[in-house]
Amino acid sequence: SGFGTTRTQSNETRFGWGDTANIIATPRNGKIFQYWLFEDNSTIRDESISVTIHSDLSIKAVFSAQTFDIDLSVITLDENGSIIEAVNGGAVSTINNSQNYSFEHEELAELTSVAYPGYQFVRWENADLNSTESNWSNEILYDQDLKAYF
Repeated sequence: SGFGTTRTQSNETRFGWGDTANIIATPRNGKIFQYWLFEDNSTIRDESISVTIHSDLSIKAVFSAQTFDIDLSVITLDENGSIIEAVNGGAVSTINNSQNYSFEHEELAELTSVAYPGYQFVRWENADLNSTESNWSNEILYDQDLKAYF
């Protein structure tokens, strides 16, 4: 699936009976090695394994996308710009109306701010940006803290 590569330590693909094949799985950037899957559905979770050859063998390396989280804080301000505790001036959802803020590596996160009656959206803020646009989108490469001010 393009999530990683496999190779033998010797770069050989043919082995004789009784030979030991040292096999290495290498995940691509933003991906994670999960396990080796053998024909009998047994698994091994080590990225490097040694297999003694006694017959033709088919082994599959299973990789997955690394996920990152957006730690979202919704903050309500009064007319002077001071934080109002225990009041929600709005909400944030993903473009598909989910409240899940976990994204795969390089996935485009698209968030929408929704101001409650009597409030308006003020800004998004994190280490990389300060934006007054009501919609926020970003390619996710790492865990992030994001604040939505209303």
